[in-house]
Amino acid sequence: PLSQEEFNTVAGWLSQGAYGPSSEQQAALRAVPEADRPMIEKWEALLNQPDPKHRITARYLYEHLFLAHITFATGSNEFYELVRSTTGPGQEIDIIATVRPYDDPGSAPFFYRFRKIYSTIVYKTHMVFPMGDRQYQRTRELFLEPEWKISAHDVGYDKTARANPFVTFEQIPARSRYQWLLDNAHYI
Repeated sequence: PLSQEEFNTVAGWLSQGAYGPSSEQQAALRAVPEADRPMIEKWEALLNQPDPKHRITARYLYEHLFLAHITFATGSNEFYELVRSTTGPGQEIDIIATVRPYDDPGSAPFFYRFRKIYSTIVYKTHMVFPMGDRQYQRTRELFLEPEWKISAHDVGYDKTARANPFVTFEQIPARSRYQWLLDNAHYI
């Protein structure tokens, strides 16, 4: 049994709740290490190019990596998630929340962004995907350098097509799509 003093202490804790991190501590948790910034800028520049070939490639990558804990080959040991945001690179991320990764993000322009994961990482959902210079070059090699037999074009988010990746991504060469899946079979 607890003494009256112990009981009062525990009751005080329960009635007040735990103190969370201060705003300064929260800012420190969200801060992106300097070592990661160049790699994030490089990838965000690639994923947010305005031409259709880059846009459909970015969509393909996003729809496969939305659950990934992305790490960059910088030694920072930080993890990021790839999100869609109403704000572009260099601005505060404003996430577009959807139930599924292929749901319509809305009519406003959106951007693919990397948001630092600062919450506790749970092992059962910790699916790591490395994105360094090697992965960057391989992505360019598979998706952007080859000639596409079907010219690149934007694909909408209508209910029939968006749930069928064979329709959505048919313009991306099959070899590129499947080789990327094979290259990343450990994650997939």
